[in-house]
Amino acid sequence: MPGGASCPQEAPPQAQGASSQVEVSLGDRSYPIYIGANLLDQPELLQRHVRGRRTLIVTNETIAPLYLDRWGSLAGSLVDDPS
Repeated sequence: MPGGASCPQEAPPQAQGASSQVEVSLGDRSYPIYIGANLLDQPELLQRHVRGRRTLIVTNETIAPLYLDRWGSLAGSLVDDPS
C-alpha cells in the first residue's frame, strides 16, 4: 500500500474491540489505525499513543460533524497535565 501502510489484519489482543488494524510503518514514528465499532468508547486505545501535551486530529467535512467534538474532548482529556 502507498505510504508504507500494510493490509488490514486481525487486531492483536492489546487492541480488543477493534475489528481490524492497519499498521503504518514509519520506523520509530510507526502507528496503528484501529478500525471497528464504538472505538471512541475505549480511550485506552488512544491513550497508549499520546506522548505529550499536543495532539493533531485530521478529518474532513463529512466526518467532522459526526465525531470531531467527541474525539477532541477525548484527546484533550488524555494529554499530559502540564502542572
